[in-house]
Parts: sequence; C-alpha cells; structure tokens
Amino acid sequence: MAQKALEEREEIERKLQEQREREEAENRKRDEEAIKKWEREKILLIVRNKVTLTNFIDPYFQEAERLEASRDEDEELGVVESENFAIRPKDSDLQEIEEVELGADTEIDMNTEEDVNVDQKNGGQICNSESEQACSNIETEQPVMKVLF
Repeated sequence: MAQKALEEREEIERKLQEQREREEAENRKRDEEAIKKWEREKILLIVRNKVTLTNFIDPYFQEAERLEASRDEDEELGVVESENFAIRPKDSDLQEIEEVELGADTEIDMNTEEDVNVDQKNGGQICNSESEQACSNIETEQPVMKVLF
C-alpha cells in the first residue's frame, strides 16, 4: 500500500508539474502576444502622432520654403537690376546733367532762354555751369542736387 500511495503521489506531482509547464507556456505566449499588440499600437500611435505632427508642421515648413525661394528670387532679381544699372551705355544723346544749388525757396523748373533773360533783368541769379560766378557770391552753403534738363 505504501508503494501504491507513493506511485499515486508521484503521478499527481508529475501531472501538477505538466500543468504548471503548460500554464507557464500559455502565460509566455499570452505575454508575447500582448507585447506584440502593444508594439503594434505603439507604432500606430507614433505613426498617427507623426501624421498629426506633420500636418501641423508642414504648413510652416512650406511657408518657410516659399519665403526662402522668394528671397532667393529677389536676390537674383536684385543682381540683375543692379547689373542693368551698372552696365549703362554712354550715349551722346543723353541729356546733360547740371548741378543746381537749392535754397529753401528755390523752385526747379524748365527755363527757356527767354525766362533766363527775364530773370537776369529782374536781378535773379541762375546757377548753372555757365554762370558759376553769379552763384559764388552766395555765402551760406546750400545742398546740391543734380537735375536732368
């Protein structure tokens, strides 16, 4: 009887051990599946957040890129415009540039020879390259402006 009881006990212990091993295997499998599920959810969450973040940030990047392209275009146009001004052909038909001294009450107008003669008769001074002596008696220094005639 002791032998039989010992065999039954060993059988019960073996079955309990098998049951523990099965439960441990099932728990590992369940844990692995849960971990995989969490990883998938984590990846989905990251992707969703990236999409949301991208949707939020993209307009700012696009605006920055547009402004940078516009600035580059402006710089290129500025170079072209400055080259256009720098490369100006000399032409004998260009209008003569004269220096005119301006006072506070001086007006710039297109004087004809007749107007000049009238001004000279009335005592007015005309300051141009031909009558620099007439202007030299002005004691205060006045700003100089180049005027095309």
